[in-house]
Amino acid sequence: NISIGQLCRALRFDRIYMSCYTRVMVLIKAPIIWFNWYNNDRKYTSLDKQAPNDANYRKIDDLNLVI
Repeated sequence: NISIGQLCRALRFDRIYMSCYTRVMVLIKAPIIWFNWYNNDRKYTSLDKQAPNDANYRKIDDLNLVI
């Protein structure tokens, strides 16, 4: 899938290739930290400067108000 490929490429270039890891545990935790940043802190222009989790939770809250 093209989206998975782009996500993996972004992870490799943003987090793994740009850092010099001296311990294996730090390397193992790096993707976890990156995915947390990617979903919670990174702001997207297509989501009106919101993080994906903020936009998704807002949609869920809007649906609950309708019901």
